[in-house]
Amino acid sequence: MTQAVAGTQAADQPGGPDGPGPAAAAGYLSILRLPGAARFCAAAAVGRPDRHSGEVPVAYVVPAGPGPFDEAELLAWASTAIGEPAARPKSIYPVDAIPVTAVGKHFKPALAADAAVRVVTEALAAAGLPDARTSAAHEDGRLIVTVTGADPGRVRDAAAGFALTIRTGPPPAARAAAT
Repeated sequence: MTQAVAGTQAADQPGGPDGPGPAAAAGYLSILRLPGAARFCAAAAVGRPDRHSGEVPVAYVVPAGPGPFDEAELLAWASTAIGEPAARPKSIYPVDAIPVTAVGKHFKPALAADAAVRVVTEALAAAGLPDARTSAAHEDGRLIVTVTGADPGRVRDAAAGFALTIRTGPPPAARAAAT
C-alpha cells in the first residue's frame, strides 16, 4: 500500500505523484502523434512540486531524431489537446530516454526525482544560490531532495512551500573550515 507523503496523493490514485489521471495520460500519449511538429518516440508525465498547487504536471518526451525542440509549440498544442486545464503540462522536457523498469514500464519515480531537482534548482538560483548542488532519491517510498554547497538556512528559505523533504549539507566555507 502506498502512503501519501507531505501533501501529495498516494501513487495509486489518479493525479498522484506518478503523474496525471487516466484522461490526461491519454493526452500525453497524443504527443507521440503530434501533427506538423517534431515526432517523439516516447512520452511520460509526472507531478512537479509546486508551491501553490502542491504539484503540477510536467511531461518528458524523447525526440525521434535530431531537430529543433519547441516547448512553446508543444505547450500551445497541449492547451487545446488536453481538455482539463489542471492536467496540462506546465513544462515539457526533452530527454534522451524515458527510464524503464526491468519489464519495460516507464519508471516514473526517476522522472519525479528529476522534476523535483529541476524545481528546487530553479528556486535556489532565484534565491541567489546558483552554485548549490541538488540531487534527489527515493528512500523508503519518499522522495528526498538533498542540497549541498549552500547555507542550510538559505536553502530552507528558498525551498519553503514545496511539499518536499529537503536535506541540506554544509556550505562550502563550513566544509573548508572543518578540514
